[in-house]
Amino acid sequence: MAAAKLTELKRVDEVPAVLREDFLLTGYRPVGLGVADAVLSVTTRMSNETLNVWTHLLPGIYFLIESTRLLMKATRDGQDSDAIMTSVPLVVLVFGMGMALVTSSAMHCLNCMSPRARHTCFFCDYGAIGFYSVCSGIAHYYYCGPMPSDEPTPTGAWLAASPLFRPSLFVPLLVAVHGGTFLVVCWTRHYWQPLRFVLRTLTYVLAFTVNMVPFWLRLLCSTSPAFAATSLGAFTWQYVWNLLAALSNMSKLPERFFPGRFDTVGHSHQWMHVFVAASLMQEYSAVRTDLEARLHEFTVTPTLATAVATPFVFSLASVFFIIAFRRGLQENGDLKKQVKSS
Repeated sequence: MAAAKLTELKRVDEVPAVLREDFLLTGYRPVGLGVADAVLSVTTRMSNETLNVWTHLLPGIYFLIESTRLLMKATRDGQDSDAIMTSVPLVVLVFGMGMALVTSSAMHCLNCMSPRARHTCFFCDYGAIGFYSVCSGIAHYYYCGPMPSDEPTPTGAWLAASPLFRPSLFVPLLVAVHGGTFLVVCWTRHYWQPLRFVLRTLTYVLAFTVNMVPFWLRLLCSTSPAFAATSLGAFTWQYVWNLLAALSNMSKLPERFFPGRFDTVGHSHQWMHVFVAASLMQEYSAVRTDLEARLHEFTVTPTLATAVATPFVFSLASVFFIIAFRRGLQENGDLKKQVKSS
């Protein structure tokens, strides 16, 4: 495609309705770019997607490099297979963080190719978020739940030893919750449109809540003063960043009150990306702190089936549903109506 078309940005009334963003009036890239041209388009001009790409690509690359470093360190320092496996949930978590951010970046880069490609990109983005969420829940289960040094109350000790808190039940619960979340957010691309941002945020809040059950159980039942010296501070900051990300996603501030003023720099989705990246950094810090501080207390060694196979089987299942959702897009129905309404 000619360089002139690559650098030519469109107004909101010049692109199909399905590619429009609420309250963003300018900065849209031309529809119909190929993959190479779409990649070039986020470097040749400051569109309303450029910072969406870079605010997740850079931290995503960091997490992928960090997961490789952690794996190499675990294999180098581990004295036996159990010692190596103890670090695996952290490695997989950091890898999941990186994949979610890089997939998000790719989605924002390629979503101008066509209305159908845009939906597919979002489906892939939701699948990567689900993959990360399963990795996160498993890491929290092994590292952040109640342990003897927390001096749990009798009720806390009973809950921690209950069947519901065993891997054979808790991990399938994680998969079910995050699988349901993935399906709901995919459906919001076609149904419940007026409430789509609220529904997506609330379903992710539910998924986040389930992931945090081990830590909250520890928080509520611990009587040890040493507890505050572990991951409490980092997790608190993670909640703050997540809250800011949720508010940004639902409120569409500041562009809601100033349409057209924050089209390329400073709109809510860019802020949400920054808040999400900051949240992941705090989560990484919290989980790594618990792993290092409580290493000698672990009574359950992670297994390959739980820590590695489960997230990757989830991702394969997500690919199947992404293909199904993509085939369900009505080329002669909804999408054409959205294009014609532009």
